[in-house]
Amino acid sequence: MPSFVKTAREVLPVVPLRDMVVFPHMMAPFIVGRESSVRALEQALAQNQKRLFLVTQLDPKVDEPLAGDLHAIGVVANPCTIDIRRSKIFGNGGGGVRIVASNFTLVNDVIGLNGSGLATVGGVRILDNPPGGAAAVRFEHNTVAGNASINTAAGGVACEGLTAGLTFTNSIVYSNAGATSQVSGLCAWTYSDFPEATGATNITGVPLFIDAQGRNFKLMTSSPAINAADPASTLRDDVEGGARPLGGRADMGAYEVR
Repeated sequence: MPSFVKTAREVLPVVPLRDMVVFPHMMAPFIVGRESSVRALEQALAQNQKRLFLVTQLDPKVDEPLAGDLHAIGVVANPCTIDIRRSKIFGNGGGGVRIVASNFTLVNDVIGLNGSGLATVGGVRILDNPPGGAAAVRFEHNTVAGNASINTAAGGVACEGLTAGLTFTNSIVYSNAGATSQVSGLCAWTYSDFPEATGATNITGVPLFIDAQGRNFKLMTSSPAINAADPASTLRDDVEGGARPLGGRADMGAYEVR
């Protein structure tokens, strides 16, 4: 008698890939920038199994591919880790960085002039617990400034839906518009500069950017954030690849003054 294999059908969010092919059991970083892909990723992260379908598009120049613009075969993926280092994220109307239920590394990043008075994300918005807990999260030497969000959300760094706190360090969060505070939620801060800061290692002074509106978030030589980072910091470069520290201690934020 003939045998039959019964296959299950599953509907998954789709993220088209422009210039790469992902194979099964392969770990591959990719950037999600298109609004449709962001929505697909958020939909996947909201599901219990957190699965999405990655498929390469036929023509990488197509901005919003339809089904006929995609290859017939792709892979099912589990998005779980976000890694952004030495990056400058500017001018995104929907906000800078939004992370949902994911492990993440944000190190040496400048996140500025993103969002608007209608956006739910200003600089950084972190939603729900990372699967790996606090040990799977790193937020260090970032500058988050000049962003904007609706007045019910922190315009700088908002932590929401967390049941356990995360600790961020050596960063500057300043001059963001939104709720009355620059930061919110169960995120603790050490060796950082923001107006509401408390604790012996944090500071509240204006960081004195050279030209924030001109996207120059380097520090003036009189900035209180200079030589104010954690003395035990092991990071040895800044956002532009320059060496740090140059003095006895590293500077807070993404730039080392030189």
